[in-house]
Amino acid sequence: MIVLAIHSTTPRLGVAITKGPDILGQLTRPPSREHLENVVPAIEDLTERTGIHLEDIHGFAAATGPGTFSGIRVGLAVVKGLALALKKPAVGVSSLDVIAWQATRRAELVVPVIDARRHEVYTAVYRRAGDDVSVVEGPHLMSLEDFPRFLDRHSDPLVVCGDRVADAFVESRSNLVKSFVEEPSPADCAFLAQERLKRGDPGLVHALIPHYIRRSDAEVNRTRVIALRENG
Repeated sequence: MIVLAIHSTTPRLGVAITKGPDILGQLTRPPSREHLENVVPAIEDLTERTGIHLEDIHGFAAATGPGTFSGIRVGLAVVKGLALALKKPAVGVSSLDVIAWQATRRAELVVPVIDARRHEVYTAVYRRAGDDVSVVEGPHLMSLEDFPRFLDRHSDPLVVCGDRVADAFVESRSNLVKSFVEEPSPADCAFLAQERLKRGDPGLVHALIPHYIRRSDAEVNRTRVIALRENG
């Protein structure tokens, strides 16, 4: 099965094409806010390098977040368009799932961490389950101050990974191991999507939805305005 995956939830845009257990091609662009302008050229570049035509793709995948709101929307929109145009399945994969998958190859607990800005992180606890990962707890949006207490709730050995993993968190706890994994890989996004398609995920395009976790500023402001009106 050939899968094309887009990971655009971080400042670093990534695109990959996999076939079974093999990475046919993978590219990652330098950090940028121009994912919308760069994603189609990146796909064209990758298909040209690999000799894979879009018609050869069996399924598509996009990282659904959490991450940057605009980046999430770009990846989902492009994958939806490709899947609809080519009448192929499309699977959404959580960015936390991807990092957790990269960081563990055994039945151990893993805690991926993604920078949510504003002194907060997105995180969850996962366990490796065969060729996939299963959520044990979360996902959560929490402050960096609350993160150590979140870790303390688990006595089992934990592998901690991601872009906001401070050495101090690991050094102060005997049950923690810091992983080298910092960013989600587009190839691993494709591998997870492939496994889910093989297990019977229908890959319905209308089921592709963003996984923001945090509410947008517009939603927060709207709630505040409504509350002020009700109390005023």
